[in-house]
Amino acid sequence: MRKICLILAFTLLLGSQALAQNSGPSRGFIKGDLIYPSDEIPQGLILCATRVLKVSYTVCSTSSNKRGLSFFINRARQNYTIGVPAGTYYVYATFPKGRAPTADMEEYKAYYTEFVRCGMSVKCKSHRRIKIRVKRRQVKSGITIGDWYN
Repeated sequence: MRKICLILAFTLLLGSQALAQNSGPSRGFIKGDLIYPSDEIPQGLILCATRVLKVSYTVCSTSSNKRGLSFFINRARQNYTIGVPAGTYYVYATFPKGRAPTADMEEYKAYYTEFVRCGMSVKCKSHRRIKIRVKRRQVKSGITIGDWYN
C-alpha cells in the first residue's frame, strides 16, 4: 500500500510540474471547436498558429520546434486547446501533404474567420481571418476553426 501511495504521489508531482511548465505566467490559451465538413475530424488534420509580428512565424502541432506553443486536439469532442506565449495569432487547421482525406484538401487552410463568427450562413460574405490577441494567463475561448469554404 505504501508503494502505491508513493507511486501515486510521484505521478501527481510529475503531472503538476508538466502543467506548470505549459501554463506559466507569460502564457495564455486559445480554445474552441473544430468544424470539418464530415461526421468526424479526420486523423490527418493538424492545427497551426501564426504569431503576428514584424517577422511572423508559424508553428503547427507536428512542428519539431514548437517555440513555446502546445497543442491538444480532442477529435471525439471536436475541439482543441493551444497554449501560447502572450501575443497575437491567426489559427487554422490543415492537412499536410499526403495526409488529407481527399487530394483537393491537401495543404488547404481553414481559419477562424468572419464567416465562422457570422454563423457560416450564405448571408455571411466575409472570409477575413480574425487575429486573436492573447494576454498573459488569459483563456480565449469560442474560437471556432472551420472556414473550409474561403
